[in-house]
Amino acid sequence: MRFATGNHDPDAFASPEVIDIHRIRNPHLSFGFGPHTCIGNHVAELETLSLMQVFLARIKDWEISNDSEITFMTVNKSVVPDRFHSLEVVLEKN
Repeated sequence: MRFATGNHDPDAFASPEVIDIHRIRNPHLSFGFGPHTCIGNHVAELETLSLMQVFLARIKDWEISNDSEITFMTVNKSVVPDRFHSLEVVLEKN
């Protein structure tokens, strides 16, 4: 069995070749899992962290619009974003 075929099982993934931002979360194998997690997963996390640090450092006066659609979940008694259905950012003019 080829590992690359894992995300194309028609019983688990409807239309796997289509980018659907509204698709419900699924147990995909993109970065592997457990001790065999792809190093690319860590690279993607670092790239995202770097992007957010630069973004927040350069654009200081912004807020998330009330028109945004965000689903939250509770993790260890903390409420955190789970899914961003839509995210609108408002920049304050100085």
